[in-house]
Amino acid sequence: MCQHRPGVHKRGAGWRESIGYDVPLCISIGYAACHWCHLMR
Repeated sequence: MCQHRPGVHKRGAGWRESIGYDVPLCISIGYAACHWCHLMR
């Protein structure tokens, strides 16, 4: 489901840190997909 920077999530990083790392990729793949990924954590 979450194919962007999966390592960030597996490290157990905080949601703020994850979003910080993922922002550029979120923009490229679409905000909805990224936001859903964070909600599903």
